[in-house]
Amino acid sequence: MMARYKYLFLLLLLGALSSCSAVRGLSTGDRWQYDAPTGRITDNLSQVYWHFTDQPKIEQNTSDGSYGAHFVAADSLPEYKGKRFVESVLYDLPFRPDSLCFVYRDDVLLIEMLKPVKLQPDYATYADSVTINLHGEVYRAEPQQRADIVWRNILVSQKHHRLLCLDRFRIGNRYFGVVYVLQSRCRQLKQWQADDWWGLPVWDASDMRNMQMTAGYLQHWRDCSVEILRKH
Repeated sequence: MMARYKYLFLLLLLGALSSCSAVRGLSTGDRWQYDAPTGRITDNLSQVYWHFTDQPKIEQNTSDGSYGAHFVAADSLPEYKGKRFVESVLYDLPFRPDSLCFVYRDDVLLIEMLKPVKLQPDYATYADSVTINLHGEVYRAEPQQRADIVWRNILVSQKHHRLLCLDRFRIGNRYFGVVYVLQSRCRQLKQWQADDWWGLPVWDASDMRNMQMTAGYLQHWRDCSVEILRKH
């Protein structure tokens, strides 16, 4: 009997550890200032700010049951209804970020890395919106990311029926990543407590046949990242 309880305790401990291992550090809510009317999120430590939409008040209803964009600092993640969803997104990344800064509107995550990650970018985007494919025969990524370029990776999870767009920024000596999430309706939503989320596409974002549909999202995310790049 004791061995049985010991085994059960070990399983619970492993589950707790695995749920936390996606992020090594969490950014304190005191660090971030969210202005709901404009959708502007300011880092109080560096005065760097992030802005992802021009119309935050008319976004879809979100995981907290309200209408309009909402902001969750990472240290509030345990109380956040979309916690399991966020953890699954982080596990889909090819590296572990050093910290999760915040979640915005359920589908945008800001992560921070203490040093550059070894991940070949798929695209480079400049402040004038010019975008270059880095998998061709002509252009190659530079050894170190420059502050005036956004490095983009497109990550597809057929298992979770989602597309992730990872845009990496170098701001001073700090390295950030914006993870834009396009999540389709799938059976895992109930597991993530997201089955009542409104506005998720009914077509599969991980299916190459739906590239025409995903193109509009990728274009919008590029415009958001270019605006961030220009301001910094």
